Parts: sequence; structure tokens; C-alpha cells
Amino acid sequence: MTIKQTRRDTLYWLAGGAVLAGLPRGISGAKATRFPKGAVIRTLGKDLPPDALASGVTLFHEHLSIDLAPRNGPPPKQPAATSDVNLVIEEVKAAQKDGIVCIVDGGHPDMRRNLDNLKLIAERTGMNIVSSGGYYMERSYPPEIASKSEDQIAEELIEEARMNRYGALGEIGENPNAAMSETEQKVFRAVGKTHLRTNLSIFTHNAYGTGPNVRRPACVSSTCSSRWA
Repeated sequence: MTIKQTRRDTLYWLAGGAVLAGLPRGISGAKATRFPKGAVIRTLGKDLPPDALASGVTLFHEHLSIDLAPRNGPPPKQPAATSDVNLVIEEVKAAQKDGIVCIVDGGHPDMRRNLDNLKLIAERTGMNIVSSGGYYMERSYPPEIASKSEDQIAEELIEEARMNRYGALGEIGENPNAAMSETEQKVFRAVGKTHLRTNLSIFTHNAYGTGPNVRRPACVSSTCSSRWA
């Protein structure tokens, strides 16, 4: 017998598993999570204590606004799926019914993330949305990155995070078909320096490619204990 499972069904079961994993010992067998004193979740609307999200599930690597069409190639035959902000709003409302209480958007300017759209989605749905900063992978970097030092990149990211209420640094990626380039390594170090100055969490994107020369950084996510709170 074949059972058809929709995307929403999958999300429901994943969300349920995440909720069970976060329950205190004695209910699910898992340890209750302890956060450092003063830790906050920096959403586009306000800073929240981690306990404020305990009633549901947080998705830490999503894309509510993204357009990765080649910069110098022919225009795509269809617009990016997230270009219809009203459609995204309806999807977020559906996710809320499935127990999602917070979404960490993994886009940033070099992925053509539209911050105004994220703010509109948060306003129209009441969803807690965390916006992110950083750079994706070398093929999407703005040209000026090549000539900037890691300290210059870090300083700019720090100011950008302050101005735009970033709550994370990610997704930070790498070349999918080869070892990390020197420019990508420079960006990774700059993102690390930004983290040390801001305490913003970092999450990376594993390489898509395969082979002995491809490095694969792990995805990492943690709570932000902001130095600006």
C-alpha cells in the first residue's frame, strides 16, 4: 500500500518530533535546555527571551525572500517563488497552524533577500521572524568583496546587523564543486569576527558537490545573547 504524504504532513511530523525533543526529562527523556543569562532571540519586531518560543517550533534555516538567478545570465523564465509576498504570507499562516512560532530566514543582500518583504510578512502574520546577514558563496558575492580585507568585511557586517536588527549570521556557504577558495575563507573568517563582536549565531550551508576535495562545514545554530541588548 502506498501512502501519499504532503509537504505539510512532513512539516507536521518534523515539528512534532522537535517539540518532543525539547520537553523536560521525564516526559521525553531529553534534558531541558538551559540558556545563558541574558540570552535573547532578536526578531525583526523585538528581542524575546528563549522561553517565549517554548510553546512551538522554530525553523532555523528557511527562505521567505530569495532570488538566486544568475546576475549576468539571461533573465529567468519565471520569477522567484518568493517574489509573490502574498503567497508567502499565506504559507506562513499555514505553518503557524502546524505549530511554528519562529522562522529564521537564511537570506541576505547577495541572495537578493528583500528585508521590507520580511517585515511585511511578520506584520501581516504575527510570526516571529529572525533576519540574517552575511554572504552566501563566492558566485553570489558582490564584486567588491574580492578587494576588501576580512576586517573591512566584518566591520560592514557589524554595522549592517546593527541597522537591520539581524538575529543571526547565515546561511554562509562555499563553492559546491571544489575546496573553499581564498575569498570564501576570508569571508568565513570575517563572519567569525562579526560573531565575536556581536554574539550573533552562525549557521552554514554544506557543499552540494561530492568528492575528495570538497570540504563540508556543519550547520550550526544557537541562541543569540546580543551585546547590543
